[in-house]
Amino acid sequence: MRKSIIVFLCVTVAAFSVFANGNAEKLTSLEGTVVLVPSEGAQVQLMLRTAEGDVIVDMPVQEMLRLEIREQERLRVDGVFVGAPAAEQVQARILAKVVNVNGKDYKVEKPVQLTTQDRVQIRAYKAEQTRLQERDQTQAQTQTQAQTQTQLRENEGSGSGTSSGKKSGNK
Repeated sequence: MRKSIIVFLCVTVAAFSVFANGNAEKLTSLEGTVVLVPSEGAQVQLMLRTAEGDVIVDMPVQEMLRLEIREQERLRVDGVFVGAPAAEQVQARILAKVVNVNGKDYKVEKPVQLTTQDRVQIRAYKAEQTRLQERDQTQAQTQTQAQTQTQLRENEGSGSGTSSGKKSGNK
């Protein structure tokens, strides 16, 4: 009986960890203009120029050829976004799962898989984004408090002058 409970708990923990890792691969949608960049050897690397900056699109070369992606073409790519933390010297990437070319969705047949290093980079990027959001929130709150205090002082200053003027006018 004890062995079956222990086995059940181990299976439950294993299933939970698989589910948690699956959740790490949340899909992101990016839209931009294609920029083809020559890389090492004769390969060409696909880059998407978005409003936020350039993002490398990781997908097999066969898929790029099959989809006939051309430079300066508008694309929407759905995939796993691997952000680039400011402290690291890496380029932001998206591992393409679905590519929308000319309004039509094409599923990437053999998408590039996340590595352990990618997962670490995703966690670092998310932590950095959370820190930046918290900092911005704190700055906004501090600014709002300072503005409120300034307005209160201005109101007190104009209010005290008015009340003393009324008192002297009544005498």
